[in-house]
Amino acid sequence: ATIQYATPEVGDIEIVSYDLLGRRVQVWAQPQQTPGVHHHKLQFDRLASGLYLYEVRFETESERLRETGRSTHVR
Repeated sequence: ATIQYATPEVGDIEIVSYDLLGRRVQVWAQPQQTPGVHHHKLQFDRLASGLYLYEVRFETESERLRETGRSTHVR
C-alpha cells in the first residue's frame, strides 16, 4: 500500500506501522524532508494478511503533526 502525506515545511518524518494488537511492525524515518506532497510505500511483504494501522509523525523545531490511517494487506 502506498500512503500520501504533505509537509508544510522542512522537518523530520517518521512513519510507524502497527498490527491490531498495537505492536510496531515497521518504522521508517526521513530526516529533513522537504516541503510538499510525498508518497511512501508501506512494506508489508513479510507480514500476514490483515488490517494494519500507521501513523505519520512530522516534527520541526516549532511544531509537531500526526496523521493516522489504516491499510489492508492481502498476501
